[in-house]
Amino acid sequence: MDARRGLGGWILVWHPEFKGACFHCLHSGVQMPRGEILSLPVTNSLGAMAANLTLQLLDGTFQLLGERNLLYFDLAKYSIEALPVDRRKDCDICGARNK
Repeated sequence: MDARRGLGGWILVWHPEFKGACFHCLHSGVQMPRGEILSLPVTNSLGAMAANLTLQLLDGTFQLLGERNLLYFDLAKYSIEALPVDRRKDCDICGARNK
C-alpha cells in the first residue's frame, strides 16, 4: 500500500493443499500502479509476519484461519483482518483445470 494513503498491506497465504486462492487468482490481469512510497517500518513488519507464516507452513504448525487466507494489516490502527479469497476455476496456477 502506498504510504501516502495508509500504513498497511496484505499477505496472501497459499499452499497447494489449501482451498484458498493463489496470488495469480487475486491479481491476474491487474496493472499495479508504480511510483508508490513504501514505509520502511511497514515493509519490515509485513516481511517479518510473512517470514513467520512461512516458517509455520514449513514446520507444520500453521493453522489455517478457516477459509480466510488473505491477511490485511493496518498498522495505523494496529489491526489484522483475515479475509477469504476463493480460487478462480480458470486460474492458470491453481484452478480446477490444473487438478
